[in-house]
Amino acid sequence: MVSIAKKHNVPTIVAEALHLPFKNKVFSTICISGVLHHIGNLNDAFNELDRCAKEAICVIEPSTNLNFLARFIRISFIIFSSLYSLLPHTIHTYVGSVYERDISLDQITRLFRKHSFNFQKIRFFTHIPLFKLRRFFPEKIRYYLIRSLISSKRGNIMEIIATRFKV
Repeated sequence: MVSIAKKHNVPTIVAEALHLPFKNKVFSTICISGVLHHIGNLNDAFNELDRCAKEAICVIEPSTNLNFLARFIRISFIIFSSLYSLLPHTIHTYVGSVYERDISLDQITRLFRKHSFNFQKIRFFTHIPLFKLRRFFPEKIRYYLIRSLISSKRGNIMEIIATRFKV
C-alpha cells in the first residue's frame, strides 16, 4: 500500500502499531482497518491508539460471529487459496502473521471500555473478495457461496465506532 500511495504523492509513515511516532492526542479520529488481528498484544496496541486519538476510534475487523455455513466457506476458501499458492504463477499470495487470530466483539468492546470510549455504532457487513473466487468456482457456485455469506447471521466484517466519554 505504501508503494501505491507514493505513486499518487500521498505522504506515508511506516511505523510499528505498538510505538506510533506521533504526539499525544494528535488525531481527532483514528480508523484502524484489518490490523488488530495481526497484533500480539492488543492492550499495548490499544494504549497507543488511545494515546494518539483525541475524540474517536473506528475499528474494522473480521467478525467471528458467523454461522456454520459461513465459517465452512471461509475455511474452504483458505484451503483452496493455500493450494492455489503452491502452483507456479506470478500472482502474489497472502502470508499470515504469527499472531493472526480471530478477535471477538467482546474483546474489542472490553478494550474500548477500558479506555473510556462510548459506543456510537456497531455494524456488521459482508465483504467478499470476488476476484479471488473467480479462480476456483464457476458462476453458479460463486452465487451460492455469496448468498450464504450474505445470509449469515451478521456478516463477516464488523465495524465499531466509539467516542471518548465527556469528562
